[in-house]
Amino acid sequence: MTGGDTVQLGEASWWFGSGEPGANVVGDTADLLLEFDEAQDFDIEKHDREYRPMAAATACASAYYGTAWTDFDLLETSRQAALEQQARDGVRRVFDVPWSRVAEEAPKYGLFVEAERVRLGHTVEHPNPVFQTQYELITVAGAGRLFTPAHLDQLAGEHPALETPGGASHNTYVAGVDVGGEDMSEHGDPDETVVTIGRARWTGRGRREPPMVEAVAQYAMRGLRHEDQRADVLRILRSWRVGFTTIDATGIGEPLAAHLIAQLGATRVNALKLTRQSKSSLGYELLAGAGSGSLKLWKGARSEVIWQQARLARRELKPGGFMLWYVDERDGHDDRLMSLALMNNAASRGKAGTASEARWEVGA
Repeated sequence: MTGGDTVQLGEASWWFGSGEPGANVVGDTADLLLEFDEAQDFDIEKHDREYRPMAAATACASAYYGTAWTDFDLLETSRQAALEQQARDGVRRVFDVPWSRVAEEAPKYGLFVEAERVRLGHTVEHPNPVFQTQYELITVAGAGRLFTPAHLDQLAGEHPALETPGGASHNTYVAGVDVGGEDMSEHGDPDETVVTIGRARWTGRGRREPPMVEAVAQYAMRGLRHEDQRADVLRILRSWRVGFTTIDATGIGEPLAAHLIAQLGATRVNALKLTRQSKSSLGYELLAGAGSGSLKLWKGARSEVIWQQARLARRELKPGGFMLWYVDERDGHDDRLMSLALMNNAASRGKAGTASEARWEVGA
């Protein structure tokens, strides 16, 4: 029998409670077992204040399931406490089941994870923190950063920054545009519209292989009227003979995106609405590019603002595999990094064949 938040069979019942901070659960009691599914998402304060006391009257066992994302979430802190008890009395309390063990029972799952390894650019030399935490169950200390030190090393390219496009026919210039406002931000820092130019090169037959994408230039416009931003962005894209552009068309970016589409055509401009899902995808693409070495910043970029933002960027993994990534407002902006992510997306979309072959010819 099922009713509301309770499943009952005979005299046994299973009650489901919410881990949301505002959920009302005070007063309930656990008899046989207190379980926490996706414990990495559970609010620790709510756990300690309202859920943990449910086991006090019966001294029942507690079980925590999930994949730890940081070294300070509920799942990992509970795991560490169980390991300490395990070391003292020898009673096993921690059971780790990595993807390889699951694949023994479900081979198709193993094929999926192997594809994810490639997509995320995970290697022993350059581990991807998402792959480590979600599939290998390795909790990464300080995993709140978007890029690991290995990723940052991989991002550093040996190519120079450019002032004008080269003429090689196998090069395609792509761009990412992050749109800023006309006014100063509430913190007093100028809000910027940033254009990042990248050079995408294919080495595989028919351009079926992912391109190498080298960021070669970045332009920032501060506090300009939107009319002036439109003219400047259009001039930059035309001067570089950009084949494909991805622009943030959310909110204030929508008019500029519409203007670029009107001037350059919908096949050249991808107007991307930044939602939770689309920004998460941009972040995964960034990590994959850094991990695989297919995305590079120009030589000397370590002294640039974009490099500072890359080092400061944080990430939070959410249920459903979504990843939030950002620069904390106390540390500044993420506009340079966002523009890089949009440029990387433009190259990926071009590789995927969303644009015609003719459109990718330099000078078209």
